[in-house]
Amino acid sequence: MTDKVIELPILNDRGAGGNAMSNRPAVIRETMTAGIYQRAMLDSTAIDVAQRAGWLGEADSDESKWRIEAALWLRRTYERAGLRQRESGSYQTRSEGSPEMSDVEAWNQKVFTDAARVIGTANWPAMRQFVIDDHQPPPPARQVICHQLDRLACHRGMVSQDHPRYHSLAATLRAEGVSSWR
Repeated sequence: MTDKVIELPILNDRGAGGNAMSNRPAVIRETMTAGIYQRAMLDSTAIDVAQRAGWLGEADSDESKWRIEAALWLRRTYERAGLRQRESGSYQTRSEGSPEMSDVEAWNQKVFTDAARVIGTANWPAMRQFVIDDHQPPPPARQVICHQLDRLACHRGMVSQDHPRYHSLAATLRAEGVSSWR
């Protein structure tokens, strides 16, 4: 049985009274136990697990913060571009019942394609497994994912120009012909 990933609001403890809503993706996994299908909503993604495990960087470090922001942005953009296959009772393939792509979906697809170019085709399978498919990568791929998230964060303007690593990341991207979003 494959995992179905849907975006649902998840309760977190950051709001007044502890009931603020977050648009972080939730995962519904269908499993079969004793011949009965069960659904369990997990309130953490592979990104959350990686953050807690510490392999995205030290807790509260700048690197950890921009890597998480970049990963969540990439996941959200993928969803907004309409690239995820969804199971639904409707046969409509695009937003608002139109068979054509909306302007929002077209823009998000363009932005997502640009981001995928920054990540690179050689690194895309590991990044997709982690960010889009919500699976923990094997330890050898983690350093590659962190490096690519750093590049994406720099490209998207999530890294402060005052940060010591900004200039080396930006120089590498410029040398490769990747323009910045700043």
